[in-house]
Amino acid sequence: ARFHPDNESIVLIKETRSPSANEYTDYTTHSRVEIWNSNTARLLKSWSDSLPLTINDEGNKIAAATESNIIIANAKTGTVVQEWNWHGHIPDYAISISPDGKRVLTSSNYINCWDSETGTILGSAFISKEENDFGNEINIIYAHDSSKFIATKKSKWQLWNAKDARILAESTNNQNGTVLA
Repeated sequence: ARFHPDNESIVLIKETRSPSANEYTDYTTHSRVEIWNSNTARLLKSWSDSLPLTINDEGNKIAAATESNIIIANAKTGTVVQEWNWHGHIPDYAISISPDGKRVLTSSNYINCWDSETGTILGSAFISKEENDFGNEINIIYAHDSSKFIATKKSKWQLWNAKDARILAESTNNQNGTVLA
């Protein structure tokens, strides 16, 4: 849950999983977004059947992924401000939005970096090509100023420039990383 910067709206994200869901083969996790007025305790808007979703650190944008689209919504009103087709379903995927709300990441064994205002894909790269890595979640950590992010999966990591979606450095099989840019 997050407060909108005006402290009048609360955004709650509730995730549920089907009782028959198998964590490796059945993708029946659903999310529900509820936007509440913190002064009146009145539900302003809600939607569900989104799959993964997240809210940015500033508390003003929500990013959600459905089976076919990425949706950016105003966190105060729930109004969709941007929506685009993300060209296919990726099993075991996640979504993340930068603290400033300008970038959206979708991930599985690879990462797609999107411009949240235009829906344009800025870059895409594998973090792991190993077949047995499916089902292992990618963790995304943004720099406080949203200029970079690091993606980790098991013992692998990549450091990205969030502005142009370039990989700056990544782990190798030894104890040192490789600087790419």
